[in-house]
Amino acid sequence: MMDFTGTPTISSFTVTPENAGGRLDKFLHEQLPSLTRNQVQVLIAAGQVKCKEAPLWHKNYTTKPGETYVVSIPQPKPTHILPVAIPLDIIYEDKHLLVINKPSGMTVHPGAGTKEDTLVHALVAHCGDSLSGIGGVARPGLIHRLDRDTTGLLVIAKNDRAHISLSEQLRNRDISRGYNAICWSVPDHARGTLETGIGRSIRNRQKMAIYTKTSTKAKLAVTHYELLEKLADGGASLVAFKLETGRTHQIRVHATHLKFPIMGDKTYGNPLGKMLAKMTPEQREASKAFPRQALHARTLSFEHPISGKILNLEANFPDDFLKLLEVLKS
Repeated sequence: MMDFTGTPTISSFTVTPENAGGRLDKFLHEQLPSLTRNQVQVLIAAGQVKCKEAPLWHKNYTTKPGETYVVSIPQPKPTHILPVAIPLDIIYEDKHLLVINKPSGMTVHPGAGTKEDTLVHALVAHCGDSLSGIGGVARPGLIHRLDRDTTGLLVIAKNDRAHISLSEQLRNRDISRGYNAICWSVPDHARGTLETGIGRSIRNRQKMAIYTKTSTKAKLAVTHYELLEKLADGGASLVAFKLETGRTHQIRVHATHLKFPIMGDKTYGNPLGKMLAKMTPEQREASKAFPRQALHARTLSFEHPISGKILNLEANFPDDFLKLLEVLKS
């Protein structure tokens, strides 16, 4: 459930012919990606979504072209998350936002089984009460996320105005996110694009799986890739990825589907024997021992929500990634 109270933030969204005919909660979730679908449903049930000043009480209300829905998002209650002084590698910061270089092993937000060592705990300590509350009590300031063992750039909003702008840029695919990964094998083509559906696996709910683009069990996922360098006599490669969408495990799932899985990915990335056979003993040992997915969010580009200036930011490879890369180049 959402834990909100106080003066609301008001947003309005008009249905285009392309968006008409679907469920109200799905439409609003697409417009407000910083909220979960369940949070959107709570807002509807609480009468916080209106059309022509009348509340729309049903989450499965059918959207109609030309209708405008006004959404009131009350301010969050004070966070129950205690501040924890965890050092942050800050790439950029002003009074509206900050961009950090997340290390491996840091979970982004609290959840089942997490301790008081998440990025959110560190942000509460660093920013105090200035974080945007649109994400709710457990996710203040968060615009997007990275997996626990993926390193690299994350942008965090310090106020609701910045949060709304950055969320809209993300929804409109105006935030450019570039990743580098060390992969098993080498892509068949120097560059390409994969466009599929990605959804929860029906065999293992802890994993994501490939579906058709039109499947009702999945969401559209679009990934661009480019081969940067062949490594270890073709047993591995350095690959650049650029996201158009941001589905859970998207790069990891797409890389495996394309048969150059990310090295160290215990969930999706097991190597084939022919890849190891091309490597020297030192390269095989280093590759098999790498303890996490070798995936790094290296670049981030977006329009500053207040000044309008384009920020182009980059984070260097972490030490473990660099060491593996050097071994595979030798």
